[in-house]
Amino acid sequence: MYNGRGGPSADLHIGHLVPWMLSKWFVDKFNVDYFFELTDDEKFLVKEGYTLEQTNKYAYENALDLIALGFTPDKLHIIIDSEDIKYLYKIAVRWVRN
Repeated sequence: MYNGRGGPSADLHIGHLVPWMLSKWFVDKFNVDYFFELTDDEKFLVKEGYTLEQTNKYAYENALDLIALGFTPDKLHIIIDSEDIKYLYKIAVRWVRN
């Protein structure tokens, strides 16, 4: 299963938590892996006034919020764009070309 948080920030609210809680239910119910992408690079590139260090810090804080929901550790795979680009690069260049 795949989901994510576009432009992570410190302002997490119930609108973020409800889909995450539903995702946890699916992961538990169907015993599937969960890949969760945090687009700290997107927040940095699109929103003025943020440094990459700030958006990366927000990504880590949001990852801790996600982990706190109690996902099974070996089922949860967190992808932080600025750190895990090696997984995303081939997908991104194909998208840019189209």
